[in-house]
Amino acid sequence: MNFIKGSVLGLVFAAQVAGAASADVVYKCKIEDQRVNRGWIPNTVIVSHKPGAAEATVNDNGIMYKFGKPITVPVKAETAERLSLSWQIKLPAERGGGYLLTYSLSVFKSKKTAQVRALVHGYSRTMQSQGTCEVMKS
Repeated sequence: MNFIKGSVLGLVFAAQVAGAASADVVYKCKIEDQRVNRGWIPNTVIVSHKPGAAEATVNDNGIMYKFGKPITVPVKAETAERLSLSWQIKLPAERGGGYLLTYSLSVFKSKKTAQVRALVHGYSRTMQSQGTCEVMKS
């Protein structure tokens, strides 16, 4: 599931959000690579969000593989300290068919950390990891 390198992902997304409103906050979150999650949890997630908005733009390696560009997702919750998002993506399997994944991401604004969870539908466990985020200029 390692479809593209994080640095390329960052450059592509940065170019695509360059026209975003100056009030948007862009978080680049580096997620820890834990062996049990390898391939299911992206190593970089980039989020562009205007505080108070009902939607955000998200990008990671699976999104780039599937759609070729960032996607718009609903904001599940937002406080002064946390931004929570959720989205689904269907990725192809090597032997045909595919995997439906539901991702949940929480960015803890003042701590500049993130928690991400991935549920692969049809499997009994939820994978999760955490990481650090930097605020990029939009």
